Amino acid sequence: MKNNNMHSQQENITFSSIIANKQFRLLWIIGGFTSCMRWLDMIILGIYTFELTNSAFLVGLIFFYRTIPRLLFGTIIGMVTDRFNRKKILTASFMILCVVYFIVALLIYTEQINYALLSITMFIAGICWANEFPVRRAMIGDVIPTKVAGKAFGIDIGTSAFTRIIGPALGGGILATLGPMSGYLTVSIVFFVVSLICLKINAKNQQLDNSTKNKSIKSFVIDIVAGFKYIKDTPILQGTLAITLVMNLFAFPYFNMVPIIGKEILNANPFQIGLLGAIEGTGALIGASLIATKVTYQNYGRLYFFGSIFLTCLIFIFAFSNIYYLSMLILFIAGFGMVSFATMQTTLAIVSSSIEMRGRTMGALSFAIGAGPIGSLSIGLLASNFGAQNSLKIVAVLGFCFMLIAGYFWSDIRKKLKEDN
Repeated sequence: MKNNNMHSQQENITFSSIIANKQFRLLWIIGGFTSCMRWLDMIILGIYTFELTNSAFLVGLIFFYRTIPRLLFGTIIGMVTDRFNRKKILTASFMILCVVYFIVALLIYTEQINYALLSITMFIAGICWANEFPVRRAMIGDVIPTKVAGKAFGIDIGTSAFTRIIGPALGGGILATLGPMSGYLTVSIVFFVVSLICLKINAKNQQLDNSTKNKSIKSFVIDIVAGFKYIKDTPILQGTLAITLVMNLFAFPYFNMVPIIGKEILNANPFQIGLLGAIEGTGALIGASLIATKVTYQNYGRLYFFGSIFLTCLIFIFAFSNIYYLSMLILFIAGFGMVSFATMQTTLAIVSSSIEMRGRTMGALSFAIGAGPIGSLSIGLLASNFGAQNSLKIVAVLGFCFMLIAGYFWSDIRKKLKEDN
């Protein structure tokens, strides 16, 4: 009877009731702006770097520089967010991003930009991007009830999916009509606005970890070890992290090759390349709306696992397409797999961890996402030797195989969740 009542309460949670939470609403708006700029940046960065270097490997390498901070600092960031004010960390990160992208725009305008300078600025930006994921998502976990986390994160990820339509299309359009300088100036201005919105957040909901008042290096190490021990004792978190690792190594780096495939194989212009990214976001948006309204707590893990496998299959199929509109259709369908992974990845990490360990759990998740730069570097090397399409075929097959292995060793992730998870 208790489970039935819980299920009934979940069914009664509506979009309006979740958005009525002012703190969630502010974090949701910030996430929407941030996500839009992420996808705009990625499409401009991929196309502009390829035009600057004419090298698939260097395109992969620039994304390596942009994402490696998650691998280097992810765990530390998660631990820091448990002990310090998340609002201040998030605001500072957005202000730094505002300055970094303004510098990139200025370097392009003065014609002083080169690959080395672009790499340095993207690495610095990557440190701030590494902050956004664990900090903002942990803040959402602070302000919403655990049992509606799936629906709340479904709204958040759905918005991210919507921005994945706007961001690449806008980025491709700006690049085709105004050039990369205008694109990066746009990003800088948006992050300035986002920083101002951050100041309105009430951070009182955060429960700071004061278990060790001495904030020495030794106590930080103790916190990190405690986080790993907590994950070791929580199988569902282990499975979540394992799948995150696999997908960031073998699935998501495929997006780095979309500008190259669009330009060389599909003969698309920058705006059309942007639409390739946007169409995946369209599928993801529809998928996110279904997740937010239809998927129950018990099925979070199953959606995460099987949605991820589905995405690897679609990446493999996309690698065979030489027709622009067929590629758009494939990426549209792939969006359903992408959003299944993205929504449930964060949701499972939040609902499976205690409040005091939430920042460290998100830090560990960010660390697993940090495998992305290794995937970017690998796919860049494969593309330079075997071509962009063949590189996608290789990583998609590897991703599919490792997903099956993860499902075997962490079987809880593909079963119905119990209420005590």
